[in-house]
Amino acid sequence: DDASGKVLADVACKFYGVFLKKLATATDVYTHILNDATDDTGLATDGIVMLATIASAEQAFAIYPDGIAMSAGVVAKAYTTSAGTTDSTATDCPDGFVIISAA
Repeated sequence: DDASGKVLADVACKFYGVFLKKLATATDVYTHILNDATDDTGLATDGIVMLATIASAEQAFAIYPDGIAMSAGVVAKAYTTSAGTTDSTATDCPDGFVIISAA
């Protein structure tokens, strides 16, 4: 994770799913998936999916069989609050993967 989020796609695409596994930390982590190509500055308007991983080593998975159209791209960003007001540190961010395809 970095200050503006991790860019996973910078073009229009379809988002089908995400799997996350939180590291062995006690800090709450809320990972937001955004319809954006560069950063998380539009969290209130670009946020599509939010997954919470609260317990140490907890796993979370979301699947969208028909896909979600992402007109700009896909950015993932982790926070310590569900509202996205405080960035998570790199040591608290979950590992995982997303499933995306061309638009």
